[in-house]
Parts: sequence; C-alpha cells; structure tokens
Amino acid sequence: MRKQQTDSNPFIFFFLVFPFGISTGFATVTLPFLLIEHGYSVSTTAMITSFGNSANIIRFLWAPITDLTLSLHKWYLIGVLFYAFMMGFANASFSAVVLHAIGKGLVSTKYALLTSISNVASVYMTTFDGWMHDSYNIKALLVGETVLGLGVVAVSVLILYLFKFDKPAQASDGPVERIKFSIRNPHP
Repeated sequence: MRKQQTDSNPFIFFFLVFPFGISTGFATVTLPFLLIEHGYSVSTTAMITSFGNSANIIRFLWAPITDLTLSLHKWYLIGVLFYAFMMGFANASFSAVVLHAIGKGLVSTKYALLTSISNVASVYMTTFDGWMHDSYNIKALLVGETVLGLGVVAVSVLILYLFKFDKPAQASDGPVERIKFSIRNPHP
C-alpha cells in the first residue's frame, strides 16, 4: 500500500516562484531602462524601482503574521479579493493602452476584437487545466501547463524565425516610426 504524501514536492515550488523571478527582473531591469529611456530622472526611476521592491524587503515579517493571525480560509478570501481587485486594475490599464493604441475610427469594433482575442488563451487554459486535473492529477496539470507554455513559446520563436520579423527595416521599406511608450497622458 502506498504511503500518503503529507508534504509538497519541492520541485513544485519552482513553478510557484518562477513568475516571481520574472516580475522582479522586470521591476529591477526593464522598467528602469524604459523610464530612463523616456526621460525620467535617475532619482525618480530609483524611487519607483525601490517602491516596487519594497514588498520583498519586508517579506520576512509577513510569514509570521500570516501563520499566526488569521485562519487559512480568511487569508484565502483576502487573497482572492485582492487578486480580483488587481485583475480589475490590470484590465482597466489594458483597456487604456488598447484604446490609446487603436486611435479613432471603429474604436468599439477594434476594442471588442482585441479583448476577445486576449481571452481565448484563458478559455482554453481553463478547459485544458480541468481536463488534466480530472483525467490525471494535480502534478500532471502543472507539468502539462508547463509543457504547453513552453510549446507556445517555441512555436512563437519558430514563427518569428521563419518570417524574419527580427530583420531591421530597409530604406526602401519607407519611413519607420518608432513606437513610444508613455506613462504620462500625451493629450493633457
């Protein structure tokens, strides 16, 4: 008879911590580069970057607080509500960027099309996750999601390689306009 496993496999934590590493890399490398590239002072960039990393500095204080205060169910409820709030915030930010990018003319049609396309992955991943969980187990779900994600990245890189999207524009291609990312409102 197989012994009941009471603790998690440490390898599972790799998948839980990996996105944290990506977001930390964005906040400490990419974001400061973009801010300085778009004219922000070094002191403002440093302030924004330090604010983004301040949660990590006091993380060692959070663990005892979460372990010793509320029950698991209450922390779960707080986490779900915070996640819902942040997803709403992210969706509003996405909407603002999309509406700014598509400009005038058939705005609602373009916006509906872009938001619909962005939800396709959520629908199929939810279906895939449910199928993997019901057909196999939670470990197979994590492995399946990882393999599927890596497969999508590989296919995307292959498409970029085959169609040579990385080649620089030639003078005969006409004027090339640089896309500018601005955090400030361009139309005050």
